[in-house]
Amino acid sequence: MVFSDSHGRLAEMRSVVKNEARFDMLLHAGDYGDDLARLVMEEGFKVPFYAVRGNCDYDSECARQEMVEVNGIKIFLTHGNRQGVKTGINRLYYYALEQGADMVVFGHTHRPLVKNTGELYVLNPGTIAMPHGYGKSYGIIEIDENPHRRIDIKTVVLGR
Repeated sequence: MVFSDSHGRLAEMRSVVKNEARFDMLLHAGDYGDDLARLVMEEGFKVPFYAVRGNCDYDSECARQEMVEVNGIKIFLTHGNRQGVKTGINRLYYYALEQGADMVVFGHTHRPLVKNTGELYVLNPGTIAMPHGYGKSYGIIEIDENPHRRIDIKTVVLGR
């Protein structure tokens, strides 16, 4: 399960996590990435979690970017502000490829995006707290453990 741009609003994240049937990992693409650690601690989840720092994370201990491997798939996790994603994703796209990623997960725009170019899966879960006309949203990544590693990524907009 993937979140971004929670901006301190844990109630929305908590509700989503409690209503989802099952998840094996939690990711947060910045702007209050520390919310994820707080949620995991408060709810007692026993799953790995990774969060990065965004442009609004002034005192965060989170890294600016992470490479997370799941079933042989390398997921590059970043906020996206340093790659200028509000004006397009080309810089982020090529940077993720240079890092050896199979997938890039980012935030910053508060707009959900799902894309598969054949070279790279791209996911922006949107924002769980402060939508800009798109609705509150989060992402789901499914990666099969079988040798074919079927990958499915999607965003879920709350209330739809």
